[in-house]
Amino acid sequence: MLTAAGQAFQELFSFSATAEGYGDFLCELFDLWWENRNQGISIRLFDAVLECLVYGRPSLCVFSPVCEGYLVVEHDGSVYPCDFFVREDTHLDDLIQKPLNEIFHSPAYRCFGKRKSVFSEECRSCQWLSLCWGGCQKDRVDEQGRPAAKTFFCRSYRQFFSHTMPRFLSLAKELQASVATSPHGQEA
Repeated sequence: MLTAAGQAFQELFSFSATAEGYGDFLCELFDLWWENRNQGISIRLFDAVLECLVYGRPSLCVFSPVCEGYLVVEHDGSVYPCDFFVREDTHLDDLIQKPLNEIFHSPAYRCFGKRKSVFSEECRSCQWLSLCWGGCQKDRVDEQGRPAAKTFFCRSYRQFFSHTMPRFLSLAKELQASVATSPHGQEA
């Protein structure tokens, strides 16, 4: 029997793609992008994977090992760790009570960020962990909307990385060579 939250989750996502469907979409989108990659088309998810491969660091928080470097400030001064976590249980403080820099370095914010690095055994042994880092915390739910140790999109990411990685690595190698031979040297 589903909980009320689980039922709401299923109703909300009844119109959405399944994890397999999202994986299919990402692979098809990548194939289209690959055919047209020299036309200046930028897809943030693909750019983020390339940045991880070329520079060794993610530009997209979903592919970061911890949640950090980002805060949400609401109109009333309330501060939250992420726009997906503007909820009472993740409220950090407010700008009326505390300076932004103090909130940014608070134990509550660091604790929230470190929750992302808690992985299932399946994640810890996955060849793609160093790219996806378990995905976004908001997506760590099962089919009933209950908290889970791995992202709902695990199958999507595995499918996507397996399908695309040889081409990503080839492109990353080209970009690294380009950066190494540019007059400006490596990225700052």
